[in-house]
Amino acid sequence: MLKKIVMTCGRVFMKCSSTILIMCVLFTAFATASGETYTTEEDPLVSLSYVNAEMEKLKTQLKSEMEAYVREEIAKNAVGGGDGNYVVFTTETLKAGQKVIALGACDVILLTGSAKAVCPTDSQRLTDKTTETSIANNGNIIKNHYILLPKADGRGICCTSSGTEIMIKGEYKIIG
Repeated sequence: MLKKIVMTCGRVFMKCSSTILIMCVLFTAFATASGETYTTEEDPLVSLSYVNAEMEKLKTQLKSEMEAYVREEIAKNAVGGGDGNYVVFTTETLKAGQKVIALGACDVILLTGSAKAVCPTDSQRLTDKTTETSIANNGNIIKNHYILLPKADGRGICCTSSGTEIMIKGEYKIIG
């Protein structure tokens, strides 16, 4: 009796396994025939180190492109010499009584000596960017402060001592 049960179970198993095997082969054939195979190009699997390396490459490339762009833009606006890679200040040494008048927007820094503001009208002022204040006509210019002469309307600085040294950027003329 036991032998009969084992034989029956073996036949059932053989029939089921054959059916399962045939179904797997058919499923694979249909999937392949439809042309929809999985590739890594559609859904790439990458490591974190690869992603980090690619990000570093992009950062380096972007940084160099941005530096080149900034250098080009600065070179377009460079005044006062230099190699065009950055905006430079020109150093001028002035005598007492000489005036520096802006012919456009200028930036001035008094290095040595003394100077006063030149403003043709009472409403005009120079801007001290260091202290965020304005300087009226004949007001003292403080050493090492960043002074802005906004436009060519007669504003400037007048040196009150010989050997006064300034750094200046922009278009200007020296009178006296």
